[in-house]
Amino acid sequence: MSWPGLRVLICAVAAGGVGACGSPATLAHHATASLPGSAQHRAAVSRPALLGAAFRTPTNGYGMFVTSGAQRCRAAVGETDNGGADFHALVPVTSWACDGNAPVDGLVFAGVNGFLYGPELFETHDAGKTWAPDRQPGAVLAMSAAGRSVWMVESDCQGRAGRVPRPCRLRLLQSADGGHSWTRVPAEPRALGPRNGVGEPAAGQTWLVRTGPSTAY
Repeated sequence: MSWPGLRVLICAVAAGGVGACGSPATLAHHATASLPGSAQHRAAVSRPALLGAAFRTPTNGYGMFVTSGAQRCRAAVGETDNGGADFHALVPVTSWACDGNAPVDGLVFAGVNGFLYGPELFETHDAGKTWAPDRQPGAVLAMSAAGRSVWMVESDCQGRAGRVPRPCRLRLLQSADGGHSWTRVPAEPRALGPRNGVGEPAAGQTWLVRTGPSTAY
């Protein structure tokens, strides 16, 4: 495992016909999804907006779509086999109150194993046909896959009422079986722990980019 210092990366996904994918507003019409309820209810629900994608090959991949309703927002995942020009019927994964924080904001696939995360975690092991929650002890901040190997950065920021909050820690977990089981990585980067045992790690976006079975940034 190598962690050669802190790198700032700007990542873009390019795969085959992915160039057809534009802004969420442009992409919404590519997804085929049926909206439940009456015509009045359907009128109050926005069209699905594509907010993330994960590709297994240049043409085959998955998109994360979010639909906003009058009160509830919903996240669903759909598959594409033509580089993102069209997505199959969307499979609902989770929902939340639209005036609250979304429980997911990222999508990762490792073969038939997929993960919708941030801060909660939902997983599929049948190529997106069904999804189920994975109860993690902390908030999932970042995930990255290389084959069946999946790595995950998770935060532990639990405080106690009436006392000084505990320092926030980040931990790096790994799965060698496509996310069926997780173990702590033996040697974590020093930056994941609190500075000098007190305080919180530097605030900001958490990124995890795999470059091979045993290397990552």
